[in-house]
Parts: sequence; C-alpha cells; structure tokens
Amino acid sequence: MKRRVMINKSPVLYLIFLCVVIIILANSGGSPGGYTGSKSDKGATCASSGGCHASSSSTITSSEMISSDIPASGYVPGKQYTVIMKAAKSGVTKFGFEITSEDSLGNGKGTFSNTSEVNIKSNGKRATHKSSNNSGSGSKSWTFSWTAPVKGSGSIHFFAAALVANNNGNTSGDNVLIDTLSIAEASISSTDLLNYAKIKIYPNPTSKELTISGYTGAADYTAIFNSTGNLVFKENYSTTLNIAYLEAGVYYLKIVSGTTSVTRPFIKK
Repeated sequence: MKRRVMINKSPVLYLIFLCVVIIILANSGGSPGGYTGSKSDKGATCASSGGCHASSSSTITSSEMISSDIPASGYVPGKQYTVIMKAAKSGVTKFGFEITSEDSLGNGKGTFSNTSEVNIKSNGKRATHKSSNNSGSGSKSWTFSWTAPVKGSGSIHFFAAALVANNNGNTSGDNVLIDTLSIAEASISSTDLLNYAKIKIYPNPTSKELTISGYTGAADYTAIFNSTGNLVFKENYSTTLNIAYLEAGVYYLKIVSGTTSVTRPFIKK
C-alpha cells in the first residue's frame, strides 16, 4: 500500500507555484522541461515563461498528487522507491505532468527510472508523461521508480505540476494542478544500516574474488587486514573485491560507514 509521506505546502511554495503551467497541449508526448516551478526552474510561471495558458481561463489548484512507498522515517540513501503521480478532475480526458526532485539549493537529487508509463529527462532528474499514456476519464495516474541520492543529501523536495485538459483543441477551460512533497533523509545510524544489511561474503574460502551481499547502505570504504592486524587492502566500497594477489591465510574484511564498521573473516586459499 502506497503511503503519503510528510507534505509541506508552505505559503512561500504555494506562491511560487501559483502561476506554474506545463505546455501540454503542444507537447502531448511530455513536458519540454522546466515547468515544475521548482528552484532550478527559476520559478517558471505562465507570465514569465511564455506558457500558452498565461491568458486563458485556466485555474491553478493545489492538489495532493504525489504519493510513494517512502516511509515516514525518510529515505535510505541509494534505495529505490515507487512513486505514483495522480491527477484528477471530473470531466477531463487529457492529462500531462512533470515532476522533479531537488535539495534546498535547487540541485537535482535522486534519479527517476524509465518505465512504460513515463519519459525520463535531464539525465534522470525529471519524469513526464508519454503521448501513449495521457488519456483518462476524470483521472490519470503514472507509476515510476525513484532512487534516493547518496548519504548526506539531506531533505529532498518533490515538485510537480499537471495539466488537466478538456481536449477541446485550445487552452480554454484547462486547469493546472500543483503539488510538492518534502521527505527527510532517514536518521538511521551507520551501525543500524550495517546491521540491517545482514552482510555476507562469499565464496569463503576463496582464491580470486570476494563478493559482498546483503548490504544496501552507503558505506565509505572497505579494508582488509591480515591475521596480525596489518592493513593490506583499502578501496572505496565495492561489492566485488579482487584478492587474488593475497597470500594464503586468514584475513578480515572491514566495511566502514562513518565512524562505525562491520568486520567479516575469510580465508584466502
């Protein structure tokens, strides 16, 4: 079941969105980009951005459209989540949208994944509708994936705008829906992340490679120590390690995240 996370609709954000318009009628295959009203869009509005609905009878409405399976505790860095965008208005048959995710400085954070339902733009920083998937009867929803950014990214803000069109061939009577969703980075300690992972290494014993499984957190690096405690290997975290050059014996693999670590012994044949 999809859960709505913490939503933050401050007056400032609402004012930013008040004139946001996506040029959908001329772009049935997806927004051209830059029309969510986010900070990186420089507050793109119907008046300042040449939106084709600037002088029409369209109205701007705040509507809860964004939902996800991100828990209330926040996102885990690097984890993939499901996001659902749903626009609804009685009598409407054509729908379109654009969504982006940013930090407080307006930097794109996280990555949207392409599916059969949406188009991905700006190297994964934005998602929008497809021409083959923009029709509905009173409502339309799109489901896609979003991979959370790296550890330390902080709170992330989703900005979305949708056009609900009556399909009469012009801009008259069309309406814009807006939404924003703010989610925190999970306040999970490094120890919790490592323990949660239930880390395993295999094969053990091994002669060439060592593979780490079960860990989905954001480790800083891996290190290997010999039986006397001397450091013999240190690299940025990777799930596969080449240990062919090590002499036969007992070693200890340490996965480090912040100030904590988890150690697993292994035998080099």
